[in-house]
Amino acid sequence: MTDAAPSLATATSRLSTLDNAASHQVEHRGNPALCSSGLTVGFHREAKLMGRGAYTRMSSSHSSESEDGIESALMDARRRRRRLNTAIMYQVLSHSEKHLEKKPRVEPSPQSVTQVQNRFKRSRETINRKFAEVLYCVNQLAGDIIKPIDPQFPIVHERLRDSRFTPHFDGAIGAIDGTHIPVTVPAAHMVNHVGRYGYSTQNVMAVCDFDLRFTSIVAGWPGRYYLVDSGYPNQDGYLSPYTGTKYHLPEFRLAGPPTGKNEIFNHAHSSLRNAIERTFGVLKQKWRILRGVPSYPLEKQTEIIIASMGLHNFIRDSQLFDLHFYRCDNDENYMPPGHVVSTSGGNVGNDLGDDHVSMNNMRDNIADDLFIARGGVL
Repeated sequence: MTDAAPSLATATSRLSTLDNAASHQVEHRGNPALCSSGLTVGFHREAKLMGRGAYTRMSSSHSSESEDGIESALMDARRRRRRLNTAIMYQVLSHSEKHLEKKPRVEPSPQSVTQVQNRFKRSRETINRKFAEVLYCVNQLAGDIIKPIDPQFPIVHERLRDSRFTPHFDGAIGAIDGTHIPVTVPAAHMVNHVGRYGYSTQNVMAVCDFDLRFTSIVAGWPGRYYLVDSGYPNQDGYLSPYTGTKYHLPEFRLAGPPTGKNEIFNHAHSSLRNAIERTFGVLKQKWRILRGVPSYPLEKQTEIIIASMGLHNFIRDSQLFDLHFYRCDNDENYMPPGHVVSTSGGNVGNDLGDDHVSMNNMRDNIADDLFIARGGVL
């Protein structure tokens, strides 16, 4: 489809209107990497996003008789329109309304479509339509970037080269855990979504690497393993902690430094596995819609979760400054607010099978080496 060529004045007016709408209506909080001249994503990054499948509704050809000024203005207008559409999605996923009165600060709730509608001065139908269109495109993007940087894992991650962990955990390639995302479901489906928390959630199981990127590929590699909590059996490809002793970092902060080889192993294991907890924390802090997904169809609610994880990786891979990742990078113990860290372990191990002798031996060998490295005597 080719747009009719308007006058230069009309094209310039359209360009100015779209630019002003995006620049003045988009609120940016804590993510300089996501904002360029008030827009949601820096232009070169937005162009990369669009080039991977999002919004290819630009004219395939233009009349050779069109004036260069009109053509250039139309192209710019289309670019800004795509950027505005992306901004609408970003706003729905991430932002919440400011408190206009001076009151004690409370955790903001996800911004409703009505609030986005008022901010962008667009109809509800337009907001919902553009959100759905960009959501579809970002889900396609997620399939390209929610994966390991290199599936062969040829090198030991820099985080593991710390003297506290190397060479004992050189085989670790990431961490696995689940989180509950509050969702809205029809009454007929409530029984399948209400768990121990007493409200409807979608249980999201995810894998991350030590860069706090989601990889979501639950598969084993020879000689490699994921770090999991005590809710999982100690099986090939999955290294779990010792049970019956302290594990989570808050427990050690309250009770003092680890003693004995099992506690020393658990402390080191927990210090690395908290990558998945912090990854979930960044995800929920950045995309606040995940604190209570609105009553979209169930399939669309799932798409929102996947798109949020894809954008999480997209931001991380850009290597531009981002406040939430910056805080994690500068403090390995920093836990972003908004994610509840379980301190009781799970009980899914009985469903997944028993521990494997080979992984139990590996765990014991690592525990012995860590204990000796700290001056212990076996």
